[in-house]
Amino acid sequence: MEPYKPRAFRFIELCRFGKWQMKLYGIACQGEFPRSELLAAAKKIAVTELAKFESNDFYLGFIGAHDGRNAALIFISPKKWRR
Repeated sequence: MEPYKPRAFRFIELCRFGKWQMKLYGIACQGEFPRSELLAAAKKIAVTELAKFESNDFYLGFIGAHDGRNAALIFISPKKWRR
């Protein structure tokens, strides 16, 4: 088993999907950035998944792309605001 190594975590870009504005963040096990294929997949999945969410009035949130040692993970979080 390999010992834990700190991951690079960074803001990648601000993405716009229709009315939605989403911050894309990347976490990389190796190197400074996740693989470009993973970032492209995260944006493609976000387009489909955001269409399923009920509007939160502000259309804001974030997307994470974690390029791990043995697996990749994409998570999408539209921000829930309280009035």
